[in-house]
Amino acid sequence: MDLEGFDQNTVQIEYYIKLGLISLFLCVGALFVFRPPRHTMPSLQKRIDREFPDVPKITSRDLAAWLADSTRPQPLIFDVRTSEEYAVSHLPGATLLEPGTPAKICERQFGGPKEAVLYCSVGYRASEMARELMRSGWKDVAVLRGSIFQWANENRPLEANGKPTTLVHPYSFAYAHLIRPQVLAPLPKTTLFLNHLPPLERWRLGLSGLLLLIFLTWESLAPAFHWFRNGPSRVMHGWRNYLLGFINIVLAGLLFVQAWLMAASWADTHRFGLLNIFSLTAAARLIVSILLLDFWTYSWHWINHHVKFLWRFHRTHHTELNMDVTSAVRFHFGEIVLSGLLRIPLIILFGLQFHELVIYEMLLFAIVQFHHANIRLPAKLDRLLSWFIASPGFHRVHHSPDWAMANSNYSSFLSIWDRIFRTASPRLFATNPQTNTQLQSAAGSEPFGVVGMESPEHHTLIGLIETPLESDGQMSAVWKASTAR
Repeated sequence: MDLEGFDQNTVQIEYYIKLGLISLFLCVGALFVFRPPRHTMPSLQKRIDREFPDVPKITSRDLAAWLADSTRPQPLIFDVRTSEEYAVSHLPGATLLEPGTPAKICERQFGGPKEAVLYCSVGYRASEMARELMRSGWKDVAVLRGSIFQWANENRPLEANGKPTTLVHPYSFAYAHLIRPQVLAPLPKTTLFLNHLPPLERWRLGLSGLLLLIFLTWESLAPAFHWFRNGPSRVMHGWRNYLLGFINIVLAGLLFVQAWLMAASWADTHRFGLLNIFSLTAAARLIVSILLLDFWTYSWHWINHHVKFLWRFHRTHHTELNMDVTSAVRFHFGEIVLSGLLRIPLIILFGLQFHELVIYEMLLFAIVQFHHANIRLPAKLDRLLSWFIASPGFHRVHHSPDWAMANSNYSSFLSIWDRIFRTASPRLFATNPQTNTQLQSAAGSEPFGVVGMESPEHHTLIGLIETPLESDGQMSAVWKASTAR
């Protein structure tokens, strides 16, 4: 019996089984993330009541009676949706007030606090706006329970461009089933899908895609290293990294996004956390929140290098031998899960609002793409940038296989943290390998990677996922030698 051939077949079968299970996870996870379970109006109202207990509500019947009573002063009716939704239909006499409009603008436009009723699609955006108005002194504010969906389902009057209509914008495919088919406005499916993503998330994805295109082009025209000239396929290399990144997106969508939203909403409702102690303007809050989050990112990165259990997951990112812009998403999902869990108490303790978290993530990922990109910058420009942000030359030092070098330059966005805590390397990683001999491992000539994990099997999709399970072996020796210094 050919035992060697049998062993090879067994390995291949095991590989395809693992690949099949990963594919199944991605398909099922993506289905839940991009096509979540159907909501019901009662369940949504319970969630809104739970997250906004201090915001008064008014039923559609009571509002209709109020509007029909000419002896009673009429309230301002605010439509807290996008201009596209408002154009399809709105309550008669309603004024468009796009989500996120500052309360000061409302006061300027309407002459101070007024008696007002707000609505959106189901009530969530209107409740957020109502809470902001109440904090600015608008006492007589209420949200229409069930909002325009409930109003339309009860055949109450709507208008568009001054004319009666019965149609309603469904906002997204996740909520279209809450409206009667007879009143559902016919809209492109692409519109409904895009609206399923929060506006800031759309900006984040759009910016990431644009920067990816820019850096891929830049890498082709002026690469710092010619990784793919006679080496691995650039397409296969990028595909593996982005497939690993997609697993992380699915996990974040399944496990954490709603938890982060709820944590931010709870902290905001109860005025809990560091940022809620002080009366800061929106701009000041955003700057402070970015600094707090970036300090945490630096700290978490440092911890991942000094706690061996965490390093097992984080080294998936460091095993990269051919660093380029796709390396920006090459993280093990175990690290993403641990980081996501810690974000929940962090949001509460800092008192972060969800949009502050998303804006920071947009800025962070833009810089992460920049400093991982295989691009060539003039040395003087790279050094100048490194005083403010983690530039390519600054971050490449951190990916050196030399453990002493890898334990420096932890900053992912602002480089100030490495300078404050004296973890900055005095040198930048130049694009000429001959000038980087002190930044490379004595074990080989690879400019990046982890000692002992250079072989091809470590860089397949399965190999990347199994990195935390890798036997200690040489890695333990490197760890012990580095900690003994």
